[in-house]
Amino acid sequence: MEPAPHPAGRSTSALAIISLVAGILGWVAAPVVAALVAVVCGHLARSEIRREPERLDGDGLA
Repeated sequence: MEPAPHPAGRSTSALAIISLVAGILGWVAAPVVAALVAVVCGHLARSEIRREPERLDGDGLA
């Protein structure tokens, strides 16, 4: 018998990570610019994750 193939792992969206980091920087270093980057990247990441849920993860980060 052949072993069952392993399902492909889901990777975390880079935009979701950028959104999280920018959100933290918004509280610490550059409030206006970082907050705008966090919001824009978060929306882009969530739409990217919803388009490809079998490949991408990180909805909670975004």
